[in-house]
Amino acid sequence: MRSIPDKVREALLRLREGSSASLEIRIIKGNFYVYKVKNIWSKAKKKQIKKGEYFGKIESDGTFKPAQRRKPRRMKIYAEEQNPPSQFRMHKSSLKYELQILKALSMNGRITMKALGKLIGLSETAARHQVEALEKKYSIKYIPEIDITKLGYMPFFITVKFIGDMPPIEALKKELESIPLIQAAFLTKGSFDLMIYAVARSNEDLLFNVLIKTRRDLSQYDSLWNIIIVYEDYGYIPLREQFVEALKEQVWHRSKQSERPKEGQLRERAFNVLKELIKDGKAEFSKIGEKYNLNEQEVRYEYLKLVDSGAIRRTTISINNLPLKYVGILQESFINYKKFRDKRASSLSDIIEDNAKAVNKYIAVFDSMNPDGSLLFVPVFEGNELYEITEKLKKLDLGIEISTAVITNMLVGSFCLRKFDNAYSVQQKILEEEYGYEKIERINYESKEKQKENYKLDIRGLPIEKIE
Repeated sequence: MRSIPDKVREALLRLREGSSASLEIRIIKGNFYVYKVKNIWSKAKKKQIKKGEYFGKIESDGTFKPAQRRKPRRMKIYAEEQNPPSQFRMHKSSLKYELQILKALSMNGRITMKALGKLIGLSETAARHQVEALEKKYSIKYIPEIDITKLGYMPFFITVKFIGDMPPIEALKKELESIPLIQAAFLTKGSFDLMIYAVARSNEDLLFNVLIKTRRDLSQYDSLWNIIIVYEDYGYIPLREQFVEALKEQVWHRSKQSERPKEGQLRERAFNVLKELIKDGKAEFSKIGEKYNLNEQEVRYEYLKLVDSGAIRRTTISINNLPLKYVGILQESFINYKKFRDKRASSLSDIIEDNAKAVNKYIAVFDSMNPDGSLLFVPVFEGNELYEITEKLKKLDLGIEISTAVITNMLVGSFCLRKFDNAYSVQQKILEEEYGYEKIERINYESKEKQKENYKLDIRGLPIEKIE
């Protein structure tokens, strides 16, 4: 490495941070070539040998030029099979509807097939067939998108760097799964080894029911811990079913001291409906009613109240069958806040940049404190995607410092991979209202009947008052 220029060495280090593969540099006739390297067993030589795959070239000024590859075919969903099972195949004419349908389901997982058909120009029967095919193809799960702040909770990330030995993965997984306030946890390759996403009602709740409990159980391992306070800005990380155990404490029971629910408290009916929806976001109201001795309209009423309060933003989807290589993490830290504010529109536009894939460019984006900046989660399908996104952000010159990490093992929870309609994003709203961007047309994903009139409903689910 001594004969390698500093700019080339720095570019190589950035590439290594953004790749899950082992990268090495080879100097050939004064040029610097990067190879993916892995050890394989040679039967002939009876020992481990290195096998390299050309990854790209680094110029002397530090510019990286990725290897030229043939234009990839349409994204494969079944990574381990040359072709998907016949029962999952879709007619070629179906592909043109795919992104439209995924976007509609992401925005309204309870959209009727009649409304969806009118939206994309198909009959109700054809729309249903398309949805069923996509559900099988992508192993789609329906989930409620919940605003935890409306339930009195705040989100946090905890990063852990182990010094020396790490805990056994299964033991670590079991420990983290046992804490209802932890919604996701994953091992990473980067500046930390473990990242935890947790929710809590207060700082004390976080400290005593998450941080101290977890640290105590892992106290035999030397480690550095850091709490990142965050605010959800884009995307969504789903709540686990185990969160219901913590939410039980929020259920209101009438008493002389408490005649009405306080902010963040839930009536028992609403709690039961929310509990069932966390298990299955598309659960039928009639079946929920049977379980809790309610009629279908009573369940619908409780659901609409949760929507009206903002506790449930929408029923959405999570795509579980994708050929992801990994999920990358970008940690942006402000180093020149004035420059960031001046160029904020570029940052907002980057987040909602459209693509032709089945999922958005970013899974989730959080504003963060400690460090002051942002956390961005990136679905990576190709080896150098994370590096390319990072380099693009650097060229925007946003007054930020960027560090990267790669998720190597999802221990707890999952991500919400979907095709959110960015016309409804906070970023688009800010661009229009604060920066004067042209207003774009927004699709209404409700049924035509609901588009015409919006009513409050009584306990039976019948309209009682028109909202002007």
